[in-house]
Amino acid sequence: MDKIIYLHGKPEPVALYLRIGNKGHRQLETLFGAGRLYINRFLVDAPFYDNQRDLINTLHEDGAEIVLDTNIADLSVPGRFEGACRKIPWAIEDRPLEPRDFRPSSGIDIIERIARFAVSRQVDAVLSPSHLLEGTFDPWFTIDVESCNKLRMYLEAKGASNISIDYPLLIPYTVFRNQEQRARIINVLKDLPFENLWLRISHSGQMTPLGTLRYISAAHDFLQLKKPIIADCVGGLPGLAIAAFGGCGAIAHGVGEKEQFDTSSWKKTRVEQKGGQRKRIYIPGIDRYLNEEQLETLFRARKAYRIFACTDRECCKRGRDDMVEFPFAHFICQRNKQLEDLSRAPGSRRAEHFLKHHVEPALSICGQATKLKIENASLTSLLKKANKRIETFHRVIENLLKSNQDYTIRSSTPHFRGSSLSIPRREVH
Repeated sequence: MDKIIYLHGKPEPVALYLRIGNKGHRQLETLFGAGRLYINRFLVDAPFYDNQRDLINTLHEDGAEIVLDTNIADLSVPGRFEGACRKIPWAIEDRPLEPRDFRPSSGIDIIERIARFAVSRQVDAVLSPSHLLEGTFDPWFTIDVESCNKLRMYLEAKGASNISIDYPLLIPYTVFRNQEQRARIINVLKDLPFENLWLRISHSGQMTPLGTLRYISAAHDFLQLKKPIIADCVGGLPGLAIAAFGGCGAIAHGVGEKEQFDTSSWKKTRVEQKGGQRKRIYIPGIDRYLNEEQLETLFRARKAYRIFACTDRECCKRGRDDMVEFPFAHFICQRNKQLEDLSRAPGSRRAEHFLKHHVEPALSICGQATKLKIENASLTSLLKKANKRIETFHRVIENLLKSNQDYTIRSSTPHFRGSSLSIPRREVH
């Protein structure tokens, strides 16, 4: 595969934006030092920016692209306002943001504070302030449109025309599926000064195979904007499928987190979680995570180690031991290899390639998993559910390929905005 000759030009790659998140930056620092952080696009949440500044500055100096998430949506609902969000310069300490706070008479000037923060941190791009919309007639929508224009104006006034603006569209799945509402949104967004559209669609739980199909269909409407689309908070096979069928040119998620977007708890008062998060190990063959105890139970079953242990020497030299000890490195390497493989296929063949080289192997592995004799009933149930999901996913993708729908028009890949496309480790897009 190293000496592929493209007769019609090299295909556009599928990009990955890694959400650094709250607690994983130390592990990312370790991976960077070891030359195993094969990523050059990052999204940083404003509440954690300064605490993660050593990592961010290192990445920036290395030529990576840094995008700032203003977390305006989080600051405007009770279920997300508590905690670190209150420390952002454009937050109001004792309550969530309200529409009146964005009026000139408020005396706060939230957008100017965001622009000042973005300039002082020398980010490459900033997500325009936007909120979770209940529909096109939501009062927040008008405010978000005005905020995008104001942010461009403030950045220009501060001599920061080099800082790009991306627009994050946060809407429920029901709104995303409504063709009339999509048309209204597109009509409003078409004249805004942004570079990439981030689709963050709220689902209740993990995206189903049918939900993936509908996402692809709805996303294609937004290609009318002629701007690259980033499928935000989407990972695994659904994210790869959206990219394979041209519904996005990039996906964005964290390391084992933020691979789905569920706002069902956003309007409730937040309850802080106690205790650390259990270690989760990514198993590509079933497109699922297992905790360490589940993985050990699985490996005790005859033939399970051969099926599920990582044998990729570049990823996990010691197989199971490295999977458990370095789950971040394992996940990042495997996700990058999935994207690299998909990116090699020409756009016109990418969907077919995805079915043959990603979905069908997963279907085979899941089938083998259901035949294992495992001493844990709940784990057996989990594997059966994974198998059923992959079977359904396979049928959906196969039928989509056989349909008469035209997927030759595709989202382009977001333009890289860092200072260097060449990473002195292993180049990925």
